Amino acid sequence: MASTAAGRRRIEAGYGRFVAWTYPTATFEDLCICSEWLFVTFALDDLHTHPTYDSPDAWEPHHRHLMAVIETGRHERGMQLTSFTRAIADLSVRTRHKVSATFYARFAHHLDMFFQGFSRESENRRRGTMPALKEFLQARRLSVGMEFGFDLVEFRGCPRRWSQPRR
Repeated sequence: MASTAAGRRRIEAGYGRFVAWTYPTATFEDLCICSEWLFVTFALDDLHTHPTYDSPDAWEPHHRHLMAVIETGRHERGMQLTSFTRAIADLSVRTRHKVSATFYARFAHHLDMFFQGFSRESENRRRGTMPALKEFLQARRLSVGMEFGFDLVEFRGCPRRWSQPRR
Protein backbone atom coordinates (compact mmCIF):
# COMPACT_ATOMS: atom_id res chain seq x y z
CA MET A 1 0.00 0.00 0.00
CA ALA A 2 2.85 2.36 0.72
CA SER A 3 3.94 2.30 -2.93
CA THR A 4 1.07 4.53 -4.12
CA ALA A 5 -0.20 7.93 -2.99
CA ALA A 6 -3.68 6.50 -2.40
CA GLY A 7 -2.25 3.66 -0.34
CA ARG A 8 -0.17 6.03 1.77
CA ARG A 9 -3.26 8.17 2.44
CA ARG A 10 -5.11 5.06 3.66
CA ILE A 11 -2.23 4.13 5.95
CA GLU A 12 -2.04 7.70 7.28
CA ALA A 13 -5.82 7.72 7.92
CA GLY A 14 -5.28 5.05 10.58
CA TYR A 15 -8.11 2.72 9.56
CA GLY A 16 -6.16 -0.25 10.87
CA ARG A 17 -5.88 1.31 14.32
CA PHE A 18 -9.58 2.19 14.24
CA VAL A 19 -10.52 -1.42 13.51
CA ALA A 20 -8.09 -2.68 16.17
CA TRP A 21 -9.59 -0.35 18.75
CA THR A 22 -13.16 -1.20 17.77
CA TYR A 23 -12.68 -4.98 17.72
CA PRO A 24 -9.73 -5.60 20.08
CA THR A 25 -10.64 -9.24 20.81
CA ALA A 26 -12.16 -10.18 17.47
CA THR A 27 -10.98 -13.24 15.63
CA PHE A 28 -10.38 -13.23 11.89
CA GLU A 29 -13.77 -14.95 11.47
CA ASP A 30 -15.46 -12.25 13.58
CA LEU A 31 -13.93 -9.51 11.43
CA CYS A 32 -15.05 -11.32 8.27
CA ILE A 33 -18.63 -11.55 9.56
CA CYS A 34 -18.70 -7.83 10.39
CA SER A 35 -17.20 -6.83 7.06
CA GLU A 36 -19.60 -9.09 5.16
CA TRP A 37 -22.61 -7.45 6.84
CA LEU A 38 -21.22 -4.04 5.92
CA PHE A 39 -20.72 -5.17 2.32
CA VAL A 40 -24.24 -6.63 2.12
CA THR A 41 -25.86 -3.48 3.48
CA PHE A 42 -23.83 -1.18 1.22
CA ALA A 43 -24.80 -3.29 -1.80
CA LEU A 44 -28.48 -3.20 -0.77
CA ASP A 45 -28.26 0.55 -0.27
CA ASP A 46 -27.06 0.91 -3.85
CA LEU A 47 -29.75 -1.47 -5.09
CA HIS A 48 -32.64 0.30 -3.38
CA THR A 49 -31.73 3.64 -4.99
CA HIS A 50 -32.12 2.16 -8.47
CA PRO A 51 -35.15 3.68 -10.28
CA THR A 52 -36.80 0.24 -10.22
CA TYR A 53 -37.40 0.79 -6.50
CA ASP A 54 -38.78 4.34 -6.68
CA SER A 55 -41.93 2.99 -5.11
CA PRO A 56 -42.29 1.20 -1.77
CA ASP A 57 -44.51 -1.33 -3.56
CA ALA A 58 -41.51 -2.37 -5.65
CA TRP A 59 -39.13 -2.49 -2.66
CA GLU A 60 -41.37 -4.21 -0.09
CA PRO A 61 -41.31 -7.74 -1.57
CA HIS A 62 -37.50 -7.64 -1.42
CA HIS A 63 -37.64 -6.27 2.12
CA ARG A 64 -39.89 -9.14 3.23
CA HIS A 65 -37.76 -11.74 1.46
CA LEU A 66 -34.52 -10.38 2.91
CA MET A 67 -35.97 -10.37 6.41
CA ALA A 68 -37.19 -13.95 6.03
CA VAL A 69 -33.70 -15.00 4.95
CA ILE A 70 -32.06 -13.04 7.79
CA GLU A 71 -34.46 -14.36 10.43
CA THR A 72 -34.36 -18.00 9.35
CA GLY A 73 -31.15 -18.49 7.39
CA ARG A 74 -33.29 -20.02 4.62
CA HIS A 75 -35.12 -18.90 1.49
CA GLU A 76 -38.88 -18.54 1.17
CA ARG A 77 -40.51 -20.71 -1.44
CA GLY A 78 -41.36 -18.81 -4.57
CA MET A 79 -38.71 -16.13 -4.08
CA GLN A 80 -35.77 -15.86 -6.43
CA LEU A 81 -32.69 -17.65 -5.16
CA THR A 82 -29.53 -15.78 -6.09
CA SER A 83 -25.91 -16.15 -5.05
CA PHE A 84 -26.40 -12.90 -3.11
CA THR A 85 -29.40 -14.14 -1.09
CA ARG A 86 -27.63 -17.49 -0.59
CA ALA A 87 -24.65 -15.56 0.83
CA ILE A 88 -26.97 -13.59 3.14
CA ALA A 89 -28.53 -16.84 4.39
CA ASP A 90 -25.07 -18.28 5.08
CA LEU A 91 -23.96 -15.08 6.79
CA SER A 92 -27.10 -15.09 8.94
CA VAL A 93 -26.45 -18.65 10.08
CA ARG A 94 -22.77 -17.94 10.85
CA THR A 95 -23.70 -14.79 12.77
CA ARG A 96 -26.44 -16.54 14.75
CA HIS A 97 -23.93 -19.21 15.85
CA LYS A 98 -21.65 -16.52 17.31
CA VAL A 99 -24.18 -14.60 19.41
CA SER A 100 -27.04 -15.10 21.83
CA ALA A 101 -30.60 -15.45 20.56
CA THR A 102 -31.45 -12.11 22.19
CA PHE A 103 -28.58 -10.33 20.47
CA TYR A 104 -29.45 -11.84 17.09
CA ALA A 105 -33.13 -10.89 17.43
CA ARG A 106 -32.11 -7.31 18.18
CA PHE A 107 -29.68 -7.30 15.25
CA ALA A 108 -32.35 -8.63 12.87
CA HIS A 109 -34.81 -6.00 14.13
CA HIS A 110 -32.24 -3.29 13.45
CA LEU A 111 -31.69 -4.60 9.92
CA ASP A 112 -35.48 -4.46 9.48
CA MET A 113 -35.40 -0.82 10.58
CA PHE A 114 -32.67 -0.21 7.98
CA PHE A 115 -34.90 -1.66 5.26
CA GLN A 116 -37.86 0.40 6.53
CA GLY A 117 -35.72 3.47 5.91
CA PHE A 118 -35.34 2.30 2.32
CA SER A 119 -39.14 2.08 2.04
CA ARG A 120 -39.52 5.62 3.30
CA GLU A 121 -36.92 6.88 0.85
CA SER A 122 -38.67 4.99 -1.97
CA GLU A 123 -41.93 6.69 -1.05
CA ASN A 124 -40.26 10.09 -1.14
CA ARG A 125 -38.82 9.35 -4.58
CA ARG A 126 -42.22 8.12 -5.81
CA ARG A 127 -43.87 11.35 -4.68
CA GLY A 128 -41.09 13.37 -6.27
CA THR A 129 -41.10 15.91 -3.46
CA MET A 130 -38.71 16.67 -0.67
CA PRO A 131 -40.18 15.56 2.66
CA ALA A 132 -40.38 17.82 5.67
CA LEU A 133 -37.11 18.03 7.59
CA LYS A 134 -38.38 15.90 10.49
CA GLU A 135 -39.55 13.14 8.12
CA PHE A 136 -36.32 13.32 6.12
CA LEU A 137 -34.20 12.97 9.27
CA GLN A 138 -36.25 10.00 10.51
CA ALA A 139 -35.87 8.21 7.17
CA ARG A 140 -32.14 8.93 6.97
CA ARG A 141 -31.52 7.74 10.51
CA LEU A 142 -33.10 4.43 9.55
CA SER A 143 -31.57 4.08 6.10
CA VAL A 144 -27.97 4.73 7.11
CA GLY A 145 -28.04 1.71 9.40
CA MET A 146 -26.90 3.32 12.62
CA GLU A 147 -28.62 0.76 14.84
CA PHE A 148 -27.27 -2.40 13.22
CA GLY A 149 -23.91 -0.62 12.84
CA PHE A 150 -23.68 -0.28 16.60
CA ASP A 151 -24.66 -3.94 16.92
CA LEU A 152 -21.62 -4.79 14.80
CA VAL A 153 -19.42 -2.73 17.12
CA GLU A 154 -20.83 -4.73 20.04
CA PHE A 155 -20.43 -8.01 18.15
CA ARG A 156 -16.95 -8.53 19.55
CA GLY A 157 -14.87 -6.76 22.13
CA CYS A 158 -17.57 -4.66 23.73
CA PRO A 159 -17.24 -3.71 27.39
CA ARG A 160 -18.78 -6.22 29.79
CA ARG A 161 -21.36 -3.70 31.05
CA TRP A 162 -23.08 -3.86 27.64
CA SER A 163 -25.23 -6.74 26.49
CA GLN A 164 -22.33 -8.97 25.47
CA PRO A 165 -23.13 -11.64 22.89
CA ARG A 166 -22.04 -15.14 23.84
CA ARG A 167 -18.92 -16.46 22.13
